[in-house]
Amino acid sequence: MMIPYWIILIAYGIGFAIFLLLASLSIYHVVRFARMSKSGLIGMYLFLACVIVVLGMTWLGIRDIDWTQEAELNLPFVVVQN
Repeated sequence: MMIPYWIILIAYGIGFAIFLLLASLSIYHVVRFARMSKSGLIGMYLFLACVIVVLGMTWLGIRDIDWTQEAELNLPFVVVQN
């Protein structure tokens, strides 16, 4: 069974969109309720820095992939008959 690489990219994009939603809610709560707290702001900046590092590493990892190729998916419980 062959699966194109771009399917994996779509799944990653959906997961990233969910992450962005939850991260924006978290940042909103820090800005709204911990505005005067230095530890809350430091934690938020550390979180944003880690997100930027992870996104940069992800970009470096996937930028050279040919997304039109297909990968063979070998699952023992799936039988494909031609």
